[in-house]
Amino acid sequence: MRLTSNYLSALRINTDKNWLSYNITNLGRGNIDLGVNQPLSPGIYVEDIGKNWKDLGAISSTVAYMKACGSGIVLFGDGNGHVLRSINYGATWTDLGQIISDVTPVSDIAYCGSGVVVIGGSNNKRIYRSVNYGATWTDLGDVVSTGIFSMVYCGNGIVLAGDYDNHIFRSTDYGLNWTDLGIIGNAIIRCLVYCGDGIVVFGTDNKHLFRSTDYGVTWSDLDEIATDHAFRLVYCGNGIVLFGDENTHIFRSTDYGATWADLGSFTSNYIRSMTYCSNGVVLMGDGDYHIYRSEDYGLTWSDLGVIGTHTISALAYCDNGVALFCNWLGHVFRSDPPFKSAEFASNSIARPVNSMDFWSDIDDAIALPADTALPNIVVADLPSGAAPTRAILMLKYSSKKDTSGFDNKITAGKIQSKETTGGTYVDAINLIAGEASVDADTKEAGDVHIGDNDISGTTSGIIDNCTVQSVFSGVTTTGASVVLYDVQLGIRIYFT
Repeated sequence: MRLTSNYLSALRINTDKNWLSYNITNLGRGNIDLGVNQPLSPGIYVEDIGKNWKDLGAISSTVAYMKACGSGIVLFGDGNGHVLRSINYGATWTDLGQIISDVTPVSDIAYCGSGVVVIGGSNNKRIYRSVNYGATWTDLGDVVSTGIFSMVYCGNGIVLAGDYDNHIFRSTDYGLNWTDLGIIGNAIIRCLVYCGDGIVVFGTDNKHLFRSTDYGVTWSDLDEIATDHAFRLVYCGNGIVLFGDENTHIFRSTDYGATWADLGSFTSNYIRSMTYCSNGVVLMGDGDYHIYRSEDYGLTWSDLGVIGTHTISALAYCDNGVALFCNWLGHVFRSDPPFKSAEFASNSIARPVNSMDFWSDIDDAIALPADTALPNIVVADLPSGAAPTRAILMLKYSSKKDTSGFDNKITAGKIQSKETTGGTYVDAINLIAGEASVDADTKEAGDVHIGDNDISGTTSGIIDNCTVQSVFSGVTTTGASVVLYDVQLGIRIYFT
């Protein structure tokens, strides 16, 4: 599905019988593929992305890997086990210290959403985990059988890691606990990519690709496809997957990795890094310090020439038209697209509107009607200098049950929220008449309700880092009781 629009403020997406509302900001000109492409700020054009680069200097002395985590936050892992973090799209960096023991290089980083990050090292059996966008870390101990080469987040809390002993390790709780699925590949698992709908692909050192359609539980060997080590995989949306090998070849799939076409040799040296940006734009870096760029989902490529003085080890797209890469000398390069439209009288990118989501713990069951407290939400680690502009509340529950013996539903009520140590309750979500409808004496699937009331401000006290408390208020039901299970509240903070 593709929309072409100058400005788009909200979308409603029909998923089965439930409707979810997503507020999307910063949509400028160009085609937007839902669920795939990142939004562009007004005045930024697709053809600008990744064309012009500036060397921001060395932030480390060794080879590195980087991962964009949304909201301008980027993590950089170096060859000495250090993790560095930027909260301003790579403009400046803070060294968080040596996270991986034994001076082991950070080999891959998986961002799992809501601030959860897991990392592994190439010469270390341990996995490290952060729940605050890398600000602090927990050592989970020995997890894999040898060093990790690749990791990927697959949604639904599922994380996969591939090691040097050809094992795949799988977590279903956002990287907290891991299961060894045994030897899956036939050589070092070099690269992993998630393609949506449970489909995962990985490449090995002996030219094979493997594919899973059940979030990594079982795998099929697609046979020898690469001409050399399958080094880097990237998913571009719309079923299109790319990988580059150490023999300078690019391979392309249009059916989520089921079949592949060899597009031939494009680079002057082995393909080290790739990233998908937006609207068909893909960037690629090689061992001869060249950046290559495609505007048609990897079908054709342009050589942007030598940029920097060493192998381009990792590329990352940070949305809003900003791309980054790092090289083996620890330098970070940044690409900022200039404004080109006369309707924007500025020579630099306007500060974009970003958002971060924060979630409460889960309450096992809440019975309505009642003026019942909901679990608190801790809002923490907003980027330094962030200025909140809007906040909305989100309610989700896994299932609902009638205990009255009659068909049941909510007929009226709301959820109110405020900061715990100050402020006054404000209406966060106005419950809809007929919400949580359930047949008599049955238990049915739950739902998600995203509010549209701005609850930020001095009245509620929800302005910056804080704790948000909420309560069901004035709820009525047609029967004696509707029970909501696995109730969780979230808050989405928009800020500049």
